[in-house]
Amino acid sequence: MLGLKGFAGGEVVIMPGAARLVLHVVGRNAPFGMPPLLAYTLPRGARENGPLPVGMVSPERVHVVGLGEQALRAAEEEPGKVHLVNAIHQGRCVGPHVLEAVLRALLKQAGIGRLRRTFGGMVCRWLLTPDQDEGAWQTFRHTALNLGFRQVHRADMLTAALAGAGLDIRNTRGSMVLKLGSERSVMALYTMGENVTWMSLPFGGRDLDAALVDFVARRHKLRISTTGAQEIKHRMGSLYPQPKPNNLRVNGLDGMTGVEKKATLDDNEIRDVLTDACEPLVMAIQEGFHKVPPELAADIARDGVLLTGGGANMLGIAEFLGERTGLFFVAPSRAGDLALEGASGTWAEPAAVEHHPVEPAAETPQ
Repeated sequence: MLGLKGFAGGEVVIMPGAARLVLHVVGRNAPFGMPPLLAYTLPRGARENGPLPVGMVSPERVHVVGLGEQALRAAEEEPGKVHLVNAIHQGRCVGPHVLEAVLRALLKQAGIGRLRRTFGGMVCRWLLTPDQDEGAWQTFRHTALNLGFRQVHRADMLTAALAGAGLDIRNTRGSMVLKLGSERSVMALYTMGENVTWMSLPFGGRDLDAALVDFVARRHKLRISTTGAQEIKHRMGSLYPQPKPNNLRVNGLDGMTGVEKKATLDDNEIRDVLTDACEPLVMAIQEGFHKVPPELAADIARDGVLLTGGGANMLGIAEFLGERTGLFFVAPSRAGDLALEGASGTWAEPAAVEHHPVEPAAETPQ
């Protein structure tokens, strides 16, 4: 019988998001990630009544075409025939079977087999935001148990981000963090290692994508996909004037004829679109800051608001938000990975990251 010596123990940190599901094996440099997407077609002979409800999609019921980026490409190449589902919506797992399939693929990439997960004592930790309730947590927990983990915990993603930025969250000063996600954003205030207040903001990167799709259609009479809008955002999007001008040639379909067409965009017009689309975020931040207790507001005004999440990587976002709100914002170069970096170094600090341990399950059905 093979022993477990040599691969026992270890920790896996999972950060769920609607745009990207990230898995990090503590002790390794690079995390593994992919969109929590599954593309499928219905089995031959099945009655075609459109896509199934997300919660009913499972590898046993449909023909899986691809996962992650591969799923997105498949759905774009054969719209109508290939259906696309996202496992996560508004911070909740709406497709547990899809989430399990994507996580299984990420674990395979990381070289973490079921034997190690089940018998090797490996710990699974989910990084969740304060607005993700008990129901959301239990779904994530059961997914990990189904994958064979016997030790499953949750931890506060925003606390971990503050720790990843090198902030001492256990002192009496207030620390504020704003996570900019794809579907929603969350702003929270901490002091002495505890959450004082949090606010879920109805704004995310997909609002910017939709604004870009609409603008290109109106101004350039060009139809582009959401993926095309994301490429524009990532390659030339900025919220504050940059030192060098930037132009981008984009492909799409003519809005009238449907034939292939190209258009050239410049960064000034794209910046105007993005800044206008960020107005709801600016107003929400101002409203949220007014709820900060006076004794902590001075700390935030002096030390600033930490930006994290994928949206924090946009050029000029700290300057834009600072100019519009009157607050000071900090956007580290690796803002999207702050929580992972902080989590890797703070699990042993009970005052820094709150743990919610789960007792090992005797047996989990597969």
